[in-house]
Amino acid sequence: MKALFVKASSSAALMLIFLAMFLPTAYIPIKAALLIIMTAGVIVSGFLGYMVWNKETVFACFLLALVGLLNSLHGQVRGNLGAVPMLTVMVIWPLVYCAASALLNNKKSFYWVARVLFLSLTAIVIYMLLFLGYKAGVVPAWAYIELDMGQDISDLFVEFSLYNVTSLTFLIPFAGTYVYLINPESFKAKILVFISLAICSVIVVLSGRRALQILMLISPLITIFTILILQRKVKLFKLVEVVSYWMPKVILMAALVIVIATIFISEFTESVASNFIYSYDILDNDKESERTDQFYSLISGWINSSILFGAGNGAFTEVIRSTEMPWAYELTFVYLLFSTGVVGVLFYFGWFGWGLIRLKRALITRPDLLVFIAPLVSGVFGLAIAAISNPYFNKFDYLWIIFLPHLLAGAVKYQSVEMNNRYVRTS
Repeated sequence: MKALFVKASSSAALMLIFLAMFLPTAYIPIKAALLIIMTAGVIVSGFLGYMVWNKETVFACFLLALVGLLNSLHGQVRGNLGAVPMLTVMVIWPLVYCAASALLNNKKSFYWVARVLFLSLTAIVIYMLLFLGYKAGVVPAWAYIELDMGQDISDLFVEFSLYNVTSLTFLIPFAGTYVYLINPESFKAKILVFISLAICSVIVVLSGRRALQILMLISPLITIFTILILQRKVKLFKLVEVVSYWMPKVILMAALVIVIATIFISEFTESVASNFIYSYDILDNDKESERTDQFYSLISGWINSSILFGAGNGAFTEVIRSTEMPWAYELTFVYLLFSTGVVGVLFYFGWFGWGLIRLKRALITRPDLLVFIAPLVSGVFGLAIAAISNPYFNKFDYLWIIFLPHLLAGAVKYQSVEMNNRYVRTS
């Protein structure tokens, strides 16, 4: 009976992670069924004494849910249309993640989460190649399965859209940090990751997504920053080692992109370059102008409502991006300031920083776990950077990522030493 509940909930959780990465914001009924199985399995196992929760992690999740509830009550008092709908994001999901945190306390859970994430990255790369190949007429129709992923592509293949492109903002920094930290003897694993990253570098250029292009370029810096904040002591030569390790790989991937681009017609190459430059032209780019309008509107709304406590959850200004959900803005952190004020911003950033401090302290006793934790934290930073101009944290498929520092910190002491020592980089 114990094995049944634990395996059912663990399997459902891993499948949820895969679907959240590979098929984000789609196939909701399937995810809902898996979510019910996972949650029910965890709760029943907990009542039977088969699950254990970390008290500090539970407190952190409940604290976040409480603040979210208060902010929604604040919004309801002010008459915000989105105050009640925002309860799902701000209150219910934190409690669900709290319940699911017990699954990370199982032995080898970090190992299995890492494997599922790499499987997700591989599946995304393969599907994108099939999609592009099918549109180019290279891949036959029988080899390409059209999933509900918002497929769209320009005539010159310099900009395409798939829902799971967003997942790369987490998976690319994750994979980049992991491939550095993994044991040098794990040659096969490194080769597979390098191949995936090399293909990703081409896909990133073709996607036309500015945030993704930036993240691909700064992934080595994210690795350095992650190691800096997680390790107890970091010597200068260690940072030099990280830079010297990554520099040839970055140059090689950049060269690969250039070579592939020059194979195509000059019009393609010019379109790629102009698309990249155009993305940074705030004055002429219509999309950027919309975000600029949102920025000034949100700042004005914040000042006119309450500088300390904001306008409450679910508030919106005269400038909106969606008539169905007018409180959903692309500028995640600016909207956070508008809706929660200075007090709310300090709380949420402090709450996240507290999770990183917990992780750093936990790694003092288990430094071998850096090989699993650092890549996940790098992925968190990657998604957070992309979320500056995209509303990723309003979705179940990505919201769980911001909880990772707290969820991982509470689960460190339950991990298997033997399994982790096989993969940790010792040099």
